[in-house]
Amino acid sequence: MNSITCPQTPGDRNNSSKIRYQQNITVSNRDVISVDDAIESGGTMSRLVAHIAEYSPASIAVATLFVKPHRYSD
Repeated sequence: MNSITCPQTPGDRNNSSKIRYQQNITVSNRDVISVDDAIESGGTMSRLVAHIAEYSPASIAVATLFVKPHRYSD
Protein backbone atom coordinates (compact mmCIF):
# COMPACT_ATOMS: atom_id res chain seq x y z
CA MET A 1 0.00 0.00 0.00
CA ASN A 2 1.25 3.47 -0.84
CA SER A 3 0.85 6.43 1.44
CA ILE A 4 -0.03 9.92 0.26
CA THR A 5 -0.75 12.93 2.45
CA CYS A 6 -1.76 16.48 1.77
CA PRO A 7 -2.45 18.55 4.89
CA GLN A 8 -5.50 20.77 4.46
CA THR A 9 -7.62 23.24 6.32
CA PRO A 10 -11.32 22.26 6.35
CA GLY A 11 -13.28 24.49 4.01
CA ASP A 12 -10.16 25.84 2.30
CA ARG A 13 -10.88 25.61 -1.43
CA ASN A 14 -7.42 26.90 -2.35
CA ASN A 15 -5.29 24.31 -0.57
CA SER A 16 -1.72 24.57 -1.78
CA SER A 17 0.05 22.46 0.86
CA LYS A 18 2.80 20.10 -0.27
CA ILE A 19 1.72 16.61 -1.35
CA ARG A 20 3.89 13.90 0.22
CA TYR A 21 3.83 10.62 -1.67
CA GLN A 22 5.65 7.55 -0.34
CA GLN A 23 5.61 5.21 -3.31
CA ASN A 24 6.24 1.75 -1.86
CA ILE A 25 4.98 -0.01 -5.00
CA THR A 26 4.50 1.24 -8.52
CA VAL A 27 1.03 2.39 -9.59
CA SER A 28 1.91 2.48 -13.26
CA ASN A 29 -0.68 0.48 -15.25
CA ARG A 30 -2.55 -0.46 -12.06
CA ASP A 31 -6.03 0.43 -10.83
CA VAL A 32 -5.83 2.92 -7.93
CA ILE A 33 -8.48 3.64 -5.30
CA SER A 34 -8.09 6.77 -3.18
CA VAL A 35 -9.95 6.49 0.15
CA ASP A 36 -11.01 9.52 2.19
CA ASP A 37 -13.28 9.83 5.22
CA ALA A 38 -15.08 13.01 4.11
CA ILE A 39 -15.00 15.37 1.16
CA GLU A 40 -15.72 19.01 1.83
CA SER A 41 -14.98 21.18 -1.18
CA GLY A 42 -13.24 18.48 -3.24
CA GLY A 43 -10.24 20.71 -3.91
CA THR A 44 -7.72 18.58 -2.04
CA MET A 45 -8.99 15.33 -3.57
CA SER A 46 -8.79 16.88 -7.04
CA ARG A 47 -5.17 17.79 -6.40
CA LEU A 48 -4.39 14.30 -5.13
CA VAL A 49 -6.02 12.61 -8.13
CA ALA A 50 -4.08 14.87 -10.51
CA HIS A 51 -0.85 14.07 -8.65
CA ILE A 52 -1.45 10.31 -8.80
CA ALA A 53 -2.31 10.58 -12.52
CA GLU A 54 1.28 11.71 -13.15
CA TYR A 55 2.39 8.13 -12.33
CA SER A 56 0.31 6.64 -15.21
CA PRO A 57 -2.15 4.37 -13.38
CA ALA A 58 -4.61 2.28 -15.43
CA SER A 59 -7.49 4.00 -13.60
CA ILE A 60 -8.21 6.12 -10.54
CA ALA A 61 -11.34 5.86 -8.39
CA VAL A 62 -12.29 7.78 -5.24
CA ALA A 63 -14.11 6.17 -2.31
CA THR A 64 -15.44 8.30 0.51
CA LEU A 65 -17.73 7.79 3.48
CA PHE A 66 -19.28 11.28 3.51
CA VAL A 67 -19.71 14.19 1.12
CA LYS A 68 -20.79 17.20 3.11
CA PRO A 69 -24.15 18.25 1.60
CA HIS A 70 -23.61 21.99 2.05
CA ARG A 71 -20.57 21.70 -0.24
CA TYR A 72 -22.41 20.95 -3.45
CA SER A 73 -25.54 22.11 -5.21
CA ASP A 74 -28.19 20.13 -7.12
